[in-house]
Amino acid sequence: MVGLRHESLLLEDACRITGPVVVEHLQAAKQVVAVVCTLGPELEDQASALFSEDAALAVALDAVGSIALQHLAHGVREQIALRMVQSGWQVGVALSPGAGWALETGQRQLFALVEAGLIGVQLTASSLMQPKKSTSFVLGVGPDMTSAGSPCDVCDLGETCRYRQLYESEHGCDVPT
Repeated sequence: MVGLRHESLLLEDACRITGPVVVEHLQAAKQVVAVVCTLGPELEDQASALFSEDAALAVALDAVGSIALQHLAHGVREQIALRMVQSGWQVGVALSPGAGWALETGQRQLFALVEAGLIGVQLTASSLMQPKKSTSFVLGVGPDMTSAGSPCDVCDLGETCRYRQLYESEHGCDVPT
């Protein structure tokens, strides 16, 4: 990270990440890690093909994909955290566009930092990812970062999110209810 100006984090190569939530959670970072993960299009293609035959099975397959994607993203974060611990650094909360960070702005800024096309992920005109079973997030890393809290702390859904309690129980964090 190069610096901080107003509600923007200035990164190398004239890149920036903007927004109050991003600045609040990443200002102590020495580096920012941008991540895009995908399961690829096969699962959603299979679920779509199954839908006319067996809608319940198609929905179940889609749900399994959502859980698998969540575990993939968590595993990536954990691998980054393990590498950082070796250097005495900590990893902050994963911040995703659309969860306390404006979706369109956040996705465009995050995708400017990664070559998501190498894994087959593209952004639509409305800043949604294709394939659908894809996710993106940034992490702040550095000696002064804190791993306390969860993405639920910054999410716009708040108490209405059906995944909030699941996240808390799986990750052992204290999500206020």
